[in-house]
This record gives sequence, C-alpha cells and structure tokens, in this order.
Amino acid sequence: MNILPIAQLSTSIPLNIVFVVASVFLLWFGADWLVKGASKMALSMNLQPIIIGLTVVAFGTSAPELVVSVTAALKGGPEMALGNVVGSNIANIALVLGVCALICPIEVSKDTLKTDLPFMVLVSFLTYVLARFGPAGGGTGLNQLDGIIMLGFLVYFLLRIFLKNRNSKEVDPELAEIMEEKKSSNAMNFVLVLAGIIGLVAGATLLVEGGVVIAGAMGVPEFFISLTMVAIGTSIPELAASAMAAYKGETDLCMGNIVGSNIMNLLIVLAITVVIAPIAVSPNIIQFELPAVVIVAILLYFMCRLGKLKLGKKAGVILLLVYVSFIYLSYKKPSVQAPQGTAPIKQAAK
Repeated sequence: MNILPIAQLSTSIPLNIVFVVASVFLLWFGADWLVKGASKMALSMNLQPIIIGLTVVAFGTSAPELVVSVTAALKGGPEMALGNVVGSNIANIALVLGVCALICPIEVSKDTLKTDLPFMVLVSFLTYVLARFGPAGGGTGLNQLDGIIMLGFLVYFLLRIFLKNRNSKEVDPELAEIMEEKKSSNAMNFVLVLAGIIGLVAGATLLVEGGVVIAGAMGVPEFFISLTMVAIGTSIPELAASAMAAYKGETDLCMGNIVGSNIMNLLIVLAITVVIAPIAVSPNIIQFELPAVVIVAILLYFMCRLGKLKLGKKAGVILLLVYVSFIYLSYKKPSVQAPQGTAPIKQAAK
C-alpha cells in the first residue's frame, strides 16, 4: 500500500530533499531535548542514575527511529517502518563503525564481546525467526504477540544490566553531561520535553512523507528509501556521536553506543511499532534483508574476536565494503519490490 496519497506536503523533489534534511535536524534536536528535559525531571525526583540511564536515556536515544517507524506504519507503510529499523542496524555496524574504525582503531571491552555482542546477535536472529516462523503466521510478518515476545527480551536485557551495575558508580556518558549542566526548574524541563516531542513528530512526518515523494519520483520502492535515506537519517546522531568519540580516542564508547542502539532498535523500536500497528513483510525481505541483519551482527562479533578486542582500519574498510554491497544487492534484488496491496497483518487472536 502506497502512503503517498494520504498526506503529501509537496511534489517538488528539491523541496522534499530540503524537508528530509530539515527532518534530520528536528529528529536530532527533538531527541536531545526530550532526553535532557526528562532526565533532569527524573534527577529532581532523586531517581538512581542507573535507572535513568536504562529508561529515559535509552528510550530517548531510540526516539527518532521509534517515531519514524510508528509514523510510517500508521500511515499505511508497514515495510517502510521495517526498512528503517533494518537499515539503521546495518548502517550502525557497517557504516558508522566502519567510519569510526578509519578515524581511530576501536577498542572492544571483554564484557562487550562476552555478553552484549552475543545478545545483539541473539535478538537479531530472534527478529528473523519471529518474522519467518512466529505467531503472525509464518513468513507473513510481525504482529502484537511477536512484539510482546520482543518486549519480554527487553525487560530481561534491562534487568540484567541493572543487577550487574546497581552498585556501580559509573553513569551513562550522556547522562553524565546532563548532570554537569546547570540545574533548571521542572517547568523549563517540561517545556524541553514538550519541544522534544513536537520536534520528533514533525521530523518523522517530514522524513516519511519526503522520502515517499522522492521514492515515487525516482521509481524505487518505499522500502528501499527507508532502508537507505530514512535509515541513515535516523542514524546520523549515532554517527556524529561515535565519530566524535573516535576522534577523541574514546573508542570504547563507539562500540557500546552502537551495540546498545541496535539492541534498542529491535527490542524497543520494532517491538512497540508492531504492537501499535502489525507489519506485513514480503517473503523476499524475509529471505534477504532480515538475514543480512543477522549476518552483519555475526560478522562484527567475529571481527572483534579475531581482531583481539580491536577494530582497525582494515576492519573499517571491510565494514564499509559490506555496507555498499548490501545496498547494491538490496537495490538489484527483487527484495526491494514491495508487493502490491501490502497492508498491516491481522492482529493476533486474543
């Protein structure tokens, strides 16, 4: 189902490119304002920093992908919502880490290699299994029950981190910066949260609708646009933050940010999206793009293991070549062709 007739701001391609660029800034600043405002409100309630990091910060940094995916799904573009998550996860690993590794060798902690990377591989494989064999009917997509299963894994993931770090004095780097800022009133914090929500919604709308118009003008499926342009747009905050961390030599933050972001994209963004609006997935996407998410995650794990807890420039080049190859194959293969009449699948029987 094409979402173009539902709401279109303009048919002008240059103007829609401007909309897409503007949307990236709105999503970026919207997420930043939301995290800052909500974190400061939580700190004023004397909540533990570890709790704030696992809830407010984790949710806020995933907000761009979440709002974009939900907006696309509700507007009748379910595969566009899926393409955003799939494209973001692959871009985070192959593009973002690839660029960062070229800037400075990326250090990988033993804990990340032992627990976080395997868990990322696990949830990537879980997503494929649910789309291929899950309650939605096998090979037809993801529905509410699939989303609930994924949210169950999220609860386990957050509890594991909390129990592991409950006595730790370490604070999420982004939250640490917020804690160092000058205190502000809850009224001002509420304004920040509200501005953040407005920015996210406006940015998501511009990105989805601009992307659809551009897809139609270029004669390519919406899924491919969401897999590339939309996904990169929502991954720009991770790219900017990780590249800056690599430039400063804080490469351990690069890996942690990317692995955490990919896990949250699947267990928060995709899970909440399918709970709100079930996603129908064409068999071709299940056969190529979803397995690619798993393969790239496994590749990263073995590169870190074989590289002795480090990703160097050679690894960066390999990752960038993987990303280019993925985009090329996705464009050339029939998997980018969304089936006519694709619509959200039926809800799980209650």
